[in-house]
Amino acid sequence: MMIFFLFLGFSDVSYSLEIPFFQSSPIIDGEIENVWENATRIDKLIEVLPKEGEIPPVKTEILLGYDLNAIYIAFICFDDISSIIAHNVKKDACFSDDRVAIDIDTYRKREFAYTFQVNPLGSQIDGKSYQSISEQNSDFIWEAKGKIYDDRWVVEIKIPFSSIEFPKCEEQVWRIQFYRVRPRVNNEIYCWYPTGSDFSHFLDDMGEIRFKIKKPLFSFNLYPYLLSSYTSFSQTKDTSYTNYRAGITGDIILSSNSHILFSFIPDHKEIESDYPVISVNTKTAIGYPEKRPFFQKGEDLFNFPMYLFYSRIINDPYLTLKFFSKGERFDMGFLSAYNRNSMWIIPVGEYSSYAYSSLNSLINIFTTGFKWGEGSYIKCLLSHRGIDGGIEDGSQILYGINGDLYITKDIDFYGSLFNSRTKEIIDTSLIIPSYLPDSFDGKYTTEFDGESFSGIGFNGGITFNLHRFYTDFYTEQLSPTFRCDNGFLSENNERRYYLKSYISFYPNKGGINNIRIGIDCGLINTYNNEFLYNYITPYFSFTLPLQTEFQISYKSVKEVFQDETFNKPFISTSINSSIMGLIGINGNFIFGKQIYYSLENPDLERYLYKSIGITLTPIKYFGVGISYTGERLGEIYDLYTLITSARISYKTNYFRWVGYYNGQDKSYYFFPLFSFFNKYGELYIGGSSILPEKSRKFSFYQMFVKFSLEINLRG
Repeated sequence: MMIFFLFLGFSDVSYSLEIPFFQSSPIIDGEIENVWENATRIDKLIEVLPKEGEIPPVKTEILLGYDLNAIYIAFICFDDISSIIAHNVKKDACFSDDRVAIDIDTYRKREFAYTFQVNPLGSQIDGKSYQSISEQNSDFIWEAKGKIYDDRWVVEIKIPFSSIEFPKCEEQVWRIQFYRVRPRVNNEIYCWYPTGSDFSHFLDDMGEIRFKIKKPLFSFNLYPYLLSSYTSFSQTKDTSYTNYRAGITGDIILSSNSHILFSFIPDHKEIESDYPVISVNTKTAIGYPEKRPFFQKGEDLFNFPMYLFYSRIINDPYLTLKFFSKGERFDMGFLSAYNRNSMWIIPVGEYSSYAYSSLNSLINIFTTGFKWGEGSYIKCLLSHRGIDGGIEDGSQILYGINGDLYITKDIDFYGSLFNSRTKEIIDTSLIIPSYLPDSFDGKYTTEFDGESFSGIGFNGGITFNLHRFYTDFYTEQLSPTFRCDNGFLSENNERRYYLKSYISFYPNKGGINNIRIGIDCGLINTYNNEFLYNYITPYFSFTLPLQTEFQISYKSVKEVFQDETFNKPFISTSINSSIMGLIGINGNFIFGKQIYYSLENPDLERYLYKSIGITLTPIKYFGVGISYTGERLGEIYDLYTLITSARISYKTNYFRWVGYYNGQDKSYYFFPLFSFFNKYGELYIGGSSILPEKSRKFSFYQMFVKFSLEINLRG
């Protein structure tokens, strides 16, 4: 393949670049000013899809430079402007658009890459990409603006050094890849460093950039805030009150890879609420992604399999302290939080539920990691939570190791072993849902009655990631007494075995760009090897013109519930498409048979799930979205949620409206928000309200004003 690239005329392309220092910093506005004149320039990209290895039909230029505080990247994308696809949407939602993308591996270890993507209107996607998965839960602090001209569109990006971690040294060498995604009749993707059309080794296929940090990056950032709110709610009688709250969050950047963060009376609650989830016929607790910047910084150090740390368990912190440091070989992290209104996620076999309290807890997490070779590592975790309250205090300690052995870029071994020791509080007044079993392991009760027990959790697997072929075998073993009070463990008392495998083809004929054929299967037994559940899911997916992706699968399930055996077939289809750049459509439909998980009268019922989403961008700075989710189980229930959203943005200011109907509690919810940003701070003006379906009066509404300053001291 490399010989082919040389034949095409890429032999003069260097994939190791020195980038210049900017004496004055670019203004991030989508306009290429004179400051970019001495930038390092890339003007030769290679097509990856649909015609691997060919010269792209349109020209792309990439400019790079840096200053004391950030790295700057500009993309100049020439095109027929009438053909581009761009939506003014919320963050992490422009996957069907024209866009440019950057992957950065700052430590050169092939563990993960920071990912930044921007569409022509400046809508952003960010996250971290691992070898087998990408996630958009991470929200980094960075700037990007897009601007559309007559014959091109331009994106300028600023990534502050304080937003990412990298080695503590003067001479920086980062592995990096640049992409341009151009969805037309076919979904066209161009890249800088040659890679395969299946992207199976994207962490291996990167060039590099070199530059020197001009001075130490020590800085002390303070974010004080003041929040004023008015709340009114009516249950048996009207009640209202006004509340004022102030607090502060700080970030001491000791170096490029070491931070100390702290917060006192933090405003860690979400500006955007979690969207509703239909949870009527479920046996387990439902988790939600972490969006709070305090917990996202350095989060990869605290990420462990089996969700052994779930930061949203810190639901109402009064005081938090966090330290993390990443080096070439050794990493270390510590997190401590004094939390109010503590909660638990209680797993009892295949069931789990939240339990809420007004008790205080002290949470401490300590983790270390050692890396070697090109992607191998071992991490240790020590987790403790002490509960202060009830008749008798409680606590839990959890400890163990997690590792990954990188054999080659095609073969990877991984595994974990953990032990938990739990001492329950004595507080039988805490509400335990009735569907949870009364006891577990034959001798312990589900209530909080002061019992002590310990358990073991283990997982391990092997991954083969060959060219266009992927296979992963994975097992997880959880004893009935294994708990993680600082994590999200929705099931225990199980032995699980999974196999996932697929193969990809890229015919680029007959309007089909990509075909994937795969199988996903699993077996779940109790810890004593009594059968619980198995499934096998063959699936088939392909990509069509007009940015249309389609997948169909058949899932055959055998499950034991309440000593009865049920066979559940499912057919699932999904579609994702973008039409003429103005309309984005996605849908997911599942129909088949599902168990009604009733303790008294379980039965197999007809099941239908449907989810449809539409985004519209009628004008440049205005976007709207509508999504509908419905679920029906026989004649037992037929519920749906309907979410509408609108967004108007101009420069750094925007207005966002979210409204939804939740069929589970039969209420309407409304969340308007104005936000204003500048270099000195942020101002939010917003509210929330709940209107029951058959009422003309709000049962709850709140209005708030929040002002936050940014104070930066540099050393």
